[in-house]
Amino acid sequence: MTRALTPTWTIVILAALGGIGPFAIDTYLPGLPGIRSDLDASQAAVQMTMSVYLLGVALVPIFTAPLSDTFGRKPVLVTGLVVFALVGLACAVAPNVEVLIALRFFQASAGGTVMTLVRAILSDLYRGDALSRATSQMLLVFSIAPVVAPLVGGTLLEFGSWRWIFIFLSAIGVLGYFAQARLEETLGVEQRPKLNFGRVVGGYGYAMSSGLGRSYLGQAFLSGLFFFAMLSAVPFIFIDQLGFSEGQFAWVFAGISFAAFPANYVNTRTVMRVGYQRMLQWAGIGLLISGLVLGGLALRGLGGALAVFVPLLGVMAFFHLSIANT
Repeated sequence: MTRALTPTWTIVILAALGGIGPFAIDTYLPGLPGIRSDLDASQAAVQMTMSVYLLGVALVPIFTAPLSDTFGRKPVLVTGLVVFALVGLACAVAPNVEVLIALRFFQASAGGTVMTLVRAILSDLYRGDALSRATSQMLLVFSIAPVVAPLVGGTLLEFGSWRWIFIFLSAIGVLGYFAQARLEETLGVEQRPKLNFGRVVGGYGYAMSSGLGRSYLGQAFLSGLFFFAMLSAVPFIFIDQLGFSEGQFAWVFAGISFAAFPANYVNTRTVMRVGYQRMLQWAGIGLLISGLVLGGLALRGLGGALAVFVPLLGVMAFFHLSIANT
């Protein structure tokens, strides 16, 4: 009989599973210029492989995640991990950028479903400020992924092409499949309603009818818009414009990603005392200041690489603070 996991190990496994989707972004960032060259594609087309990934992460779970309310968390989670692993192999043999763009959407659909299911499992286990703290604890572990991912991508590029990155991502999906086997189902059969997409649409409508709900969604949207716009541009800024090698960029982005650690640590220690709404206010102000500094220095052409690197530390930190609480 399998021994039940402690709350700490449950959060660790959920963090690892939740990191699989974002890992598919950060790992291949150093390979973007190489993809452009190898597939003879434009920079805009290569950036579309990221844009369509974010689109898939955002849209598809709207339809797949409600299935877990009816069939349970585990079956939908397993399906997402299997699809993620299979599509990763298909991405590795993509013959052109158009096929890669299409495959990235399906990879995102699976990765986004896994990410959403991880959040749903947390919601089954915690509520309110305790949920915010548990989310930050998960993100504290999860923060390892964006630090390690570009280093892994840069290392793989030292020995092979960008295609090896997608083979690696497929292997991550397989490991996730085995890791989820340790988790217990958190949604009992008696809690599962029959599948009714009318009810699902009504639930989304109810969430959007709340002014408070719209404000949380709005902050999540704006902080994500800022953050992912940064992600799609930063490899070309450092590699193409500032002359960094792929390996050097991997270390730079790992340094930027490290800023997520103190942000999540502060939230875990503070949110139960001041509340998640106050933390959201601080996150919004911090992102605004970071953006103004970054934009101001860029427009004036001041500071070089350091003028990009330092404000992005703030973007990374306050983005994670925002996501943990929205």
